[in-house]
Amino acid sequence: MKAEILIRKKIKAKTIQQAMYIIKEKYPYARIVAYEFDADFRYTRSKDYDNRTMKVAFVDNFKNVWN
Repeated sequence: MKAEILIRKKIKAKTIQQAMYIIKEKYPYARIVAYEFDADFRYTRSKDYDNRTMKVAFVDNFKNVWN
């Protein structure tokens, strides 16, 4: 079985660590490839970090990357 790169959208997480914790419940051997936050709070006055969402691309099983 080959490893696949999967993309999950609209993960509600404040940080990438929280997002990977959510992903690793279903894929325990996942490794992150890339991530992107949906909203940019740099130029806004009210920063709502608790309701932040992101897109995450990850490898589902890093043990099968070289096989």
